[in-house]
Amino acid sequence: MESPAPGKDPANSKASDSEAANALKQMEKMALFMKPEDMPEDPSQNDDLAAIQALIYDDQTPEEIAENFKDQGNHALTKHKRFIPDAVKFYTQAIDQKVEDPVRNSIYYANRSHANLLLGNYRRALQDSQEAVRLNPDNIKAYFRAAKAAFNLGEYDEAVQQAMAGLEKDPENEELRKWKEKAEKEVAVTRARRDREAKALADSQRLAKALVEREVKVGPPAYKQQRGGKVPWIDESNLIHWPVLFVYGETMVTDFIEDFMETDNFRFHLDDMFGDGAPPLAWDQRREYTRDRVQLYYQENAMKPLPQTRWPEVFLSDPGATAAAETVEDAATSTSFVTHPEDRRWRRIEEQDTLGAILARPGHVIPGIPVFYVTSENSSFASRMSNGQWVPP
Repeated sequence: MESPAPGKDPANSKASDSEAANALKQMEKMALFMKPEDMPEDPSQNDDLAAIQALIYDDQTPEEIAENFKDQGNHALTKHKRFIPDAVKFYTQAIDQKVEDPVRNSIYYANRSHANLLLGNYRRALQDSQEAVRLNPDNIKAYFRAAKAAFNLGEYDEAVQQAMAGLEKDPENEELRKWKEKAEKEVAVTRARRDREAKALADSQRLAKALVEREVKVGPPAYKQQRGGKVPWIDESNLIHWPVLFVYGETMVTDFIEDFMETDNFRFHLDDMFGDGAPPLAWDQRREYTRDRVQLYYQENAMKPLPQTRWPEVFLSDPGATAAAETVEDAATSTSFVTHPEDRRWRRIEEQDTLGAILARPGHVIPGIPVFYVTSENSSFASRMSNGQWVPP
């Protein structure tokens, strides 16, 4: 370890270093020693800087001063990207000279728009380029930068308009044509998506109205993963077609019917699932789930219904298409819709019953889509379920 020089107090040495560092910081605040990145956007905020600039530009016109700032901005853009904010400041100072020539001012705004584009400040870039176009409708670069900024903001219609306006001035400009075509594709995609969302919302509202007429109640959706985005729909005869989930509570394996019409009875579908020619369930080693033994149940008062105004959200294949603060998916985990365990009852479904009749029963709340639980008559699991020893997760 190096020893301090003879006769030199280490404490005094540290104090001197600290004083020197503070002196350097103070110097850097002075206009002559100020770093470019530390300069204020408005030189008048610093008296020394304002005085120096007054000396430099004392014998120059506002136009000459503005051009000087523009040149400094252009030079900053040719250096490292860390100097781009300095370019913005120089272009701003050029604009602040308030020269009377609109063509020159248009160039200053267009240049600042370019710098803001490089920084990713797309809103400012769009505003500057629009102002550049207003000042000089022949500024082709301003149209290009406006189109690019609008595109990056997702404002595709504006991007198309800016590109088309520029092409009217310069029909052979390939860059403007490229951004026009690029934005037009996004416009088409956006409109198609909006049309789909509007149709889906209208269909879900129509379905919700039909369910109210049928006195059917709807609760927060469950088993979302198993339903695979399927939603009910109404045909031309005003009949509702439901996707229906069958849950084997013993193993939590599921079966899914995509199109179960409300006028169908359960016998028709059970024959298809368990009748002659249907393969046995792979997990049913004891062969208990046969056509003559399967039984279907639903749980009465399993949950509280959602307000009718929220029902259309349940039937949208893309819940994100709505702007509700709390989605119906959130409601599924909310305690607001939980019923008391003593109010819940297992209700058996007779095979001759239609789906529509079962869904309209008092106390039956549909968890998004109809869910029915499959058991085998006289099995140990059926006994546990009926005795309340098993409940859906």
